[in-house]
Amino acid sequence: MNLDKKIRKEVIIIGILLTLIFSVNLFLYKFSYKARNDINEKVNIIRNSSGNTWTVDDDGPSDFSTIQDAVNVAASGDTIFVYPGTYAEGSILIGEGITLDLNPGVILRFSTTNGLAIYGQLIAKGSEAEPIIFTSNQSSPVRGDWVGIVFTDSSIDAVFDEDGNHINGSIMQYCIVEYGGESSTPAIKIISSSPFIDHCIIKYNAYSGIYIQDSSLNLTNNIISNNSAYDGGGINIQSSVLTIKNNTISFNSAAHVGGGIFSWASTTTIIDNNIIYNSAYYTGGGIGYSGGNLNIEGNIISYNSVDYKGGGFGNYEGGATMTINGNIISNNIAGTGGGIYLSDWATFINNSIINNTAGTGGGISLSGRGATFIKNKFINNTAHDDGGGIYLIGFQPSEEVFFYSNDIINNYASIGKGGGIYVTGLPIISYNNIYNNTPYDIYNSNPLETPVNATNNWWGTTNVIEIQEHIYDWYDDASLGIVAYTPYTDGTKPILTSPADITYNEGSTGNEIIWTANDLNPTTYSITNNSVEFESGTWIDGQVFTIDIDGLFYGTYTFNITVYDIDGNCASDIVIVTIVGGTNPTLTNPADISYNEGSTGNEIVWTANDLNPDSYSITNNTVEFDSGTWVDGQTFTVDVDGLSCGTYTFNITVVDIDGNSVSDIVIVTVVDGTFPTLTSPADITFNEGSIGYNIEWTANDLNPTTYSITNNTVEFDSGTWTDGKIFTIDVDGLAYGTYTFNLTVVDIDGNSVSDIVIVTVVDGTFPTLTSPADITFNEGSIGYNIEWT
Repeated sequence: MNLDKKIRKEVIIIGILLTLIFSVNLFLYKFSYKARNDINEKVNIIRNSSGNTWTVDDDGPSDFSTIQDAVNVAASGDTIFVYPGTYAEGSILIGEGITLDLNPGVILRFSTTNGLAIYGQLIAKGSEAEPIIFTSNQSSPVRGDWVGIVFTDSSIDAVFDEDGNHINGSIMQYCIVEYGGESSTPAIKIISSSPFIDHCIIKYNAYSGIYIQDSSLNLTNNIISNNSAYDGGGINIQSSVLTIKNNTISFNSAAHVGGGIFSWASTTTIIDNNIIYNSAYYTGGGIGYSGGNLNIEGNIISYNSVDYKGGGFGNYEGGATMTINGNIISNNIAGTGGGIYLSDWATFINNSIINNTAGTGGGISLSGRGATFIKNKFINNTAHDDGGGIYLIGFQPSEEVFFYSNDIINNYASIGKGGGIYVTGLPIISYNNIYNNTPYDIYNSNPLETPVNATNNWWGTTNVIEIQEHIYDWYDDASLGIVAYTPYTDGTKPILTSPADITYNEGSTGNEIIWTANDLNPTTYSITNNSVEFESGTWIDGQVFTIDIDGLFYGTYTFNITVYDIDGNCASDIVIVTIVGGTNPTLTNPADISYNEGSTGNEIVWTANDLNPDSYSITNNTVEFDSGTWVDGQTFTVDVDGLSCGTYTFNITVVDIDGNSVSDIVIVTVVDGTFPTLTSPADITFNEGSIGYNIEWTANDLNPTTYSITNNTVEFDSGTWTDGKIFTIDVDGLAYGTYTFNLTVVDIDGNSVSDIVIVTVVDGTFPTLTSPADITFNEGSIGYNIEWT
């Protein structure tokens, strides 16, 4: 700030010497007038808030020309406002309660071992035309020229409104972070914090582009490319809750797991991203994971590669639960599992697994755990050895694997077996289209007396000889089990409508599934809910099946209908019903509070309701005050007694299990409700010219600010005052007359008191007069007179 433009009660200037230490796990970093008219408006807004605003400009009048100089004087509650320009800095540490506000067009250049550590708040909102750039200070930059950016546990988390718009907290938007990653340190490291990272480019870093640990946040609309690490070249996620949406993650590499993304023991949602041209050595060219929960939906996962397992994505160790829905997984390469390597429980729905290549399992390699595949396309995948489309190995009878309503077509095993499916274990393979795979549609590698259930599939023909020719089992090698493929469909299935999946709010009504089935020779049908029979019987041509699904509890339900005709042909359809808490929690909105400093019994009381509550957070002036989990109908009582004079913003945010949230703000204003006290000295009268006369007032208040003294309405003295101040006015030397002296004292809340003292200056001595002698003279004589002085 310009010191002549703001009056502070106290200015405390602290000199800080920082010794900054870097490590892999947690480190501290050592860290003309470009559109000034627009920016000045922003500065003026900030200046009107609590705390100081320090301005930094590399080529114009401001408080400082370097960010570090501003950091050296900033205290908690202050903002460092940086104008566009280029700043070559050492390591910068933004302390707790301090905000670093960077404008579009700011370029920060760091040298070796330097970086930026955020313990307070970072506001880095660039624009598409003028991004904020964090980069190397070298003339010919290379990866690892500097360290990176770290957000610590005390940094201010991002806050969003009910529509998902950022309203407060740390943010990086339209930023570029490049050439960082020195000493195996991520370019952006996030530890137990939640900044918002949006529309950024993170590239050419010598370690992970972003590393996230014990945090919860969103990554949206970013380009993360050409970064490399041991695990998670693009993004490394550790024990966190993360949504990765609408990003392009490309040309990243990992020496171990997860060229594009590595997720360990986390709840990770990966939606609508392009994950392309990434590579890893061991597992997961595009995505690698270990434990936790993954939801992978609507992505393009293509042209990724790995030497061993899972070209598109794969798991490194067990323990994960996955839902993979609506992705395109194509043109990936691996040793096993060209598109996918899987050894954990998973549900695959509506994915296209196309043109992938591997030694075994060109489309997918599946081992060790159960999985369900519904309405996927395995087409044109290639294996050098076994399982051109699908490679199943290592399953026990208790580990159920289901393939329903998939297309397994035109896959190829060049020198091995099972162009379509290579089977070890006991999967159920029904209601699929399986044909034109080379050399076989199914290869059963199970030992004798271990049949594979492959009934009710369409094999591209109804000729039994042709079907058998495309199945390799006991009939080809008596040491192997049989593939049970009858009954099979004749290619003329019943016609069955396919209604859309349904999502509705828990407790709402009028929700139903409606299927219509047609066939000239219908026989039986079965409807299941989560694999448990819900309804069955016989049906007629044109029958409408209406299923009332009201009253379900929060969760996901899979309703499956299968209708059969007299030839055993069947048609199936699945409707996924998802019950959500689709409405936001309700939260009371108590009135703002104003109370006199020192009074008691002041509190904020909120009540929140939701059928599926999850977490809450309460902040005071953006600093977390309380957090945890909550229950339906919970009352949150916040005692606000004991605050000093000032204004406080208390914000509560309650979140339900679906991520729906609602917030409320209560402004607490603590005022000095009592007036200053002021003595009232007596009026004064004295003789003109006498001395030793003065007026003496004494004023008291807990929060004094200014005073003014006038003499006959003309200001005589003014300034600031302190509690118990004695005001002494010397009135000697005044000329004859009457004078009105008025003192007014004011406190921080504008309360004021005045006192008037009348000073009268009088002439207290009598006039002096000479006394000439009496006169006697003769009548008629002259020259006589009387003279007084």
